[in-house]
Amino acid sequence: MMLRITDDSEIEESTYRWSDSKNLSNSFTLVGKNTYAIGMESGKFEGRWHGVWSLPIKLADRVHFAVSDGSKVYFLYQYAVEFVTKLSHVERTYEIPELGIRVRELMFIPEHRQSICWRFVIKRLDGPMRSSASIMAKLRFLAECEFNLMWEVKQAGEQYKVRKEIVLYNEDNFSVIAKHYRHADWIGIFGANRQARKKYLGFDKFNYPILTEHLPSVDKPRFGSVLLEYEVMEEQREEEWEAEQIEGEYWPKSGERSGGGDFEIDLCLTGGSLSYQEAFGEFNYTMVNFESLAIEKSMLYKDYLEHTVEILHPENALTRAFRWSKVNLHMLEHYQPGFGTGTFAGLPHFAIYFGRDMCWATFGLLSIGDFDGARENLNLLARFQAPANGEDMLREPYYRGEIPHEIRTEGTVYYYSADATPLFVVAARNYLDWTRDINFVKFIYNNIVRAIEWSIDGDRDGDGFMEHGPEGFLIDTTWMDSYYRGKSALDVQAIFCRALLDGSHIASTVGDESRSREWLEKGTRLKNLIMERYWNDSLGFFHDTIEPTGEPNRSITINSVVPVLMGVTDQQTSHRVLSKIEGYEFMTDWGVRTRSKKDPDYDPRSYQKGGVWPFCTGWVALSEFRLGMFNEGLATTQRFVSALDMGSNYFKEVLYGDMPPMGQHPVQPTGCFIQAWSASMFLTSMVQGLFGIAPRPTPGKNAELSVVPFIGEVWKELRIQNVRVGENKFDFSLNSTQDSVRIKVHNHGPETANIETGFVLPTKASTAKLVDGSVSKLEELSQTKVSDYLNAIFTTRLNENESGDFAFAVS
Repeated sequence: MMLRITDDSEIEESTYRWSDSKNLSNSFTLVGKNTYAIGMESGKFEGRWHGVWSLPIKLADRVHFAVSDGSKVYFLYQYAVEFVTKLSHVERTYEIPELGIRVRELMFIPEHRQSICWRFVIKRLDGPMRSSASIMAKLRFLAECEFNLMWEVKQAGEQYKVRKEIVLYNEDNFSVIAKHYRHADWIGIFGANRQARKKYLGFDKFNYPILTEHLPSVDKPRFGSVLLEYEVMEEQREEEWEAEQIEGEYWPKSGERSGGGDFEIDLCLTGGSLSYQEAFGEFNYTMVNFESLAIEKSMLYKDYLEHTVEILHPENALTRAFRWSKVNLHMLEHYQPGFGTGTFAGLPHFAIYFGRDMCWATFGLLSIGDFDGARENLNLLARFQAPANGEDMLREPYYRGEIPHEIRTEGTVYYYSADATPLFVVAARNYLDWTRDINFVKFIYNNIVRAIEWSIDGDRDGDGFMEHGPEGFLIDTTWMDSYYRGKSALDVQAIFCRALLDGSHIASTVGDESRSREWLEKGTRLKNLIMERYWNDSLGFFHDTIEPTGEPNRSITINSVVPVLMGVTDQQTSHRVLSKIEGYEFMTDWGVRTRSKKDPDYDPRSYQKGGVWPFCTGWVALSEFRLGMFNEGLATTQRFVSALDMGSNYFKEVLYGDMPPMGQHPVQPTGCFIQAWSASMFLTSMVQGLFGIAPRPTPGKNAELSVVPFIGEVWKELRIQNVRVGENKFDFSLNSTQDSVRIKVHNHGPETANIETGFVLPTKASTAKLVDGSVSKLEELSQTKVSDYLNAIFTTRLNENESGDFAFAVS
């Protein structure tokens, strides 16, 4: 029976498809909770950042597949005609006209295993190019694996010059075993569900052995690459093939048929830091349960989508980008034994738990209702918070209460990050607001106290601002760590101020009124000090940083929006900042530049001196929505989608600040092709910005929620499902015409809820009057007309499994 992944239409809607065989060079990734792979859409693995990882080690630099007729080797990646990535797996189609065959590939990583799996089916092409039975009889399927068992961190430097893994073929398991000769628990296993006809072990990749008579011995260990050769035989009769066709199967395609000549093979690469017995147990379990693991993986992603916030938006591009951003963020969730679960910063370079990145990722997780993922991020950071003063392995000092900058999966921890520690407090406050999980916040309250005390102690010269600077191997310890930024960067102070205010709220919630008053006072004082020392009134913008001399640095950077985002500026100041960012200096069609085009240091190809970061684009979009700049916020969000399209289904880390020559897409000058905080900020700007969804919890009372979306022009239908606050889950729908708006809210419970809802509509109309619906459920209707926006807000109280339906006439 052929593998049937899914015929679910909801998952099919999320599929990206490319059919250009000449442009399949984009990177893609497949992930599980333990294992991930990075390669090209064509199926090729190339360069040190491609391969298969089972952290803390890399398993293989490449796994390539080919077909041979005995006189020539046809690498499949050279014949790719289609690449399809779905939520849980990828599919490829290869066509080799010279042989008259089509090859279909399924590739997936079981969610909780340390394996990666492939299924291949070879079929004869229809028509005059159809292969003959004699050609099919000569064909051999080839599977090549270049093991490279190495410490993952070594990927940041030169690759090993000397091979350190020994390979041996195991006849009983149809597989090759690779073991590191110094580390007994670094092991890899590669094999199939059938016996290989020939096994080539230890050959030079530049001297492909299949076309020679040389056959290395398999009865003793060898160093180097391995190649397994399988006969392509006719495995099915016509009537069997017809009987196994299932409507909606993901393969074979329409028109693909052969009453014989079909060849199917399953392969698996397993490994990691495992004992010999564990590795073989993992390999055997995966091969035996191949079908069920593939279906399980598909269902896991389907369930994740269905149990987090889902939207149906009139602009299909926003719906699609929202769904794939959820998938992007979920893909970077990694479980490491001895550490726990947390969100990696990005791939391929940052398969690391970064403190600041995990905090920013937590905001997106909370927005979509992934409370478990958010809690795990906070828990992991709290676990590795510095318990006392000390020095890291680079002999750099760290101090009690400091949140790590990097937690690497082999156990190395580096602490130097100016903003990760106060961001931890801001993330904890957000967690409390969304989840109302007071017990967990009490559990990490000592961590919160130590984080704020560390931040306060960061003001070493007594000027009221946190200091930072070069430490370890970084030029600076702010998020812009690729160049030196003086002693007190603006963004760090704004986050510190927000942490003091949020820490005050948390302290009051847990009954620590003394600290609550102290932190509130310090936060208010810092808020005023930021305006005094950083604001440039003639420019209508903030200075980027303060130099060691005490003088402000006049660089014009995107960091001016951080005080706005953190809510430490008044409305007039916020408008002036955002108005400048909306101009040509910062704004592009695909996002926001990190530095003004007028700045003398602007470089559109620079990592942080002019490149477009989707992460920062989210800062701006969310700030615009919160300030009531709704049309501008929507336009910035749409630019976000353009950035996603440039990344072939991932939010990249950074794109060019200016458009390259005509006909070329902007691509990142450097950085990761999938980045957690980019996806997180898109989700946050959509949920909290465009849809106006915010928790309004009062601990100890009923859950409260605000849902006041901006509905743009006439949107026929907007649906938002699975909004979570505390234990409650809500659905929201809106239908509008030019003169009416209908809102329906449903509370799934389990608690009675007070809900603030309504809409923001760009219109010349000035009033919204309730004409139909749950009149008795509507309370405190208020209307405001600001500029060209009509803002109608009301409250309603709904019991468990109760709905409220409200229709308004707009005039």
